[in-house]
Amino acid sequence: MKTFENYCSSIGLVTVLSVTSLAFVPNVSNAQEEEAAEIEEVIVTGSRIKRPAQDAAVPIMEYLNDEITTSSDIDLSRMIRDLPNIYQGTSTENSQSNPVDSGIATVELRNLSSDRTLVLIDGKRTVTNSLNNNSVSLDTIPTGFIERVEVMTGGASAVYGSDAVGGVVNIVTRDYFEGVEVDIRAGSSQNSDGEQVRFEVTAGTNFANDNGNVLVNYTYDESEDVRLGDLDWAQTSLDINGDCCDFSSAIPGGRYLGRDFFYDTETNELMRDFSTSRDGFDTRVNSPRTARIAKERNLLALKMRYDFTENVAAVLQTHFASIATLSNRQPRNATSSASSLASTIPLNNPFIPQEILDQAIADGDSGISLNRRFMELDPRSRGGTRDTLRVWFGLEGTIKDNWDWQMFFGKHSFRYNQLRTGNLNKINFGFAMDVEPDPDNPGGYRCVSELARKGNCVAANIFGVGTITPEGAAWLRNSDFMTGKNDETQIAANVTGDLMELPAGPLGFAAGVEYRESKTKTVWDDISNADFQTISQQIDQSGSFDVVEAFVETIVPVFENFDLELAYRYASYNNMPAVDTTDSYRFGFNWGINDSLRLRAMFGTAERAPNVLELFSKGTGATNTINDPCDDVTLSSAGVVDDNCRTIASVLANIQTNGSFTRDTSEFISYPLSGNTQLEEESAETITAGFVFTPTSIDGLILTFDYYDIEIDGAIDNLGRQDLVELCLENPDYDSNDVFCSAIHRD
Repeated sequence: MKTFENYCSSIGLVTVLSVTSLAFVPNVSNAQEEEAAEIEEVIVTGSRIKRPAQDAAVPIMEYLNDEITTSSDIDLSRMIRDLPNIYQGTSTENSQSNPVDSGIATVELRNLSSDRTLVLIDGKRTVTNSLNNNSVSLDTIPTGFIERVEVMTGGASAVYGSDAVGGVVNIVTRDYFEGVEVDIRAGSSQNSDGEQVRFEVTAGTNFANDNGNVLVNYTYDESEDVRLGDLDWAQTSLDINGDCCDFSSAIPGGRYLGRDFFYDTETNELMRDFSTSRDGFDTRVNSPRTARIAKERNLLALKMRYDFTENVAAVLQTHFASIATLSNRQPRNATSSASSLASTIPLNNPFIPQEILDQAIADGDSGISLNRRFMELDPRSRGGTRDTLRVWFGLEGTIKDNWDWQMFFGKHSFRYNQLRTGNLNKINFGFAMDVEPDPDNPGGYRCVSELARKGNCVAANIFGVGTITPEGAAWLRNSDFMTGKNDETQIAANVTGDLMELPAGPLGFAAGVEYRESKTKTVWDDISNADFQTISQQIDQSGSFDVVEAFVETIVPVFENFDLELAYRYASYNNMPAVDTTDSYRFGFNWGINDSLRLRAMFGTAERAPNVLELFSKGTGATNTINDPCDDVTLSSAGVVDDNCRTIASVLANIQTNGSFTRDTSEFISYPLSGNTQLEEESAETITAGFVFTPTSIDGLILTFDYYDIEIDGAIDNLGRQDLVELCLENPDYDSNDVFCSAIHRD
């Protein structure tokens, strides 16, 4: 057996070592005065004003090109996630069940979600690679193109705008590169699974008498999937106490009339009194489910710069990424519940075993309920191709050797095509259960519906293991297709320089304006839109908004080695009904007490405007279990919930029939996640404080300590399914038409 744990540790060791070297052997050191004098002032993440990196008033960590090229991994999100404060967001290990974001690679700062982590490329925004939120997939950026990755934690909305609640990840690309670099690598776990291969070439050269420079990169890599069926630790399902098997109640032969009848998976015998721990289906043994999604990447990037004069230059940068992913899951299971098949098997179905039919008639049932894993439909798969195109073109230059200016235009697009196979068409299932003797085939059966027969409907026998014929499986099987796109347009200009000379040094200043438009659209096939299959209904989505922003920032030298930092940003939104204008600010200080110790602190506000789907979603599908507060309520039981449950006609009828409220099927329900046009922006107050210690006695050593506190007010989130039913039924002033109860649909 192959062991995924060994795979993880084998590829992670070099990454951990390189991060350790980053923390204790930095790129620059201010331990010696002569070295500090040579440090070039550059734009560092967290500020638009040029200064040495170590003078920032907020904690900034760098992941340098050397760490990238020596990492044993091929995914940038994996490379940097061992840095402090970085958490893995969506990845190839945790996204295979995601209906639209399977296989993307995102990170989260402070564990505050990727929606609250702003990812920039050379200080510029880019299009989101998610159809659910604002998340940039780091696997769309070629590593050979990267000079360094700067991570600034804490609110940065005053400098960069919305979404920078947890902080900023700024990917700085290389400039003025000459030469050729080739990176070829291959590897796998010690058990020879999860193979990875990579080829990357980066080339750069000057032209036009060294007035211009062009840099290009091509990357191809492939990562094979890792399946649960090949992992030792995944072969035994245990409950949280580790003392009992935890199998699925959906078995290949099916369960009928609740737990009364089932087909033994091994012997295919019809039996009674089903027990999940004894008779359930182990979904892990020889499972096709992927523990890590297969991925193939083709990346192409170009960066060109041409200096017209010493003070004016044109810059063009473009990235194209085409990424294909594929994941697998166990074959489809389905039940008679409203969220699945929404129907039972008619009592006149000729395939019903006589013993099951007799019991159903004795119980007064109108149909046969079922819970079955449809192994005949083969494993479910989800394959998708993500294409991302980013283009920036701009001019930049210097005025009087003291002021730098920049203006640029950006146009970015993201396209996603996805195909899912192996699901069950519940409309076709209904036709396949409504059957009659076939007059043209003595002893055979056909679908009653003439229209369905024209569509090649096949009468299916679902009672037992492997009883559905290949033709019947083809009729029941459904594939769905989705296309999604995000588009972003931006126009920006900024200027930075020294406003005046103060006694303690120059007064740094930066200001800028930006316009940004974001659009998204998702289109599903007709069957998904109509909720005709046994997975969550998916509805076409679309929306857009635009925003105009302006910011100003200054660094004030109060006295030698003590600077104050102040910034303010104003934004005006269009097409957000409840969001008109927002603003954010911050102030802090950076104090070099001596050559070895520097103190820093920052207080700021941050904001996040709702994204397009949070505003305009018509209801993206989701399913899961729920605990119904009405369970076991009787005609005489007391309490607020009991009283409220009895006001619901269907619940009361159930109680009158059964003595207490009893569900006939599992509590697996559908809960579409809808947008809210009345959402306002969420706001946060952020505090960071700490020190930087560079002992002169130990050359190259830098120690940092930082405290942070982030408090979010009006956080935007989904109302959980369990919260919704409890808010409805636990209300002493119950109202079936209120915002909570009106969202609940029974039966």
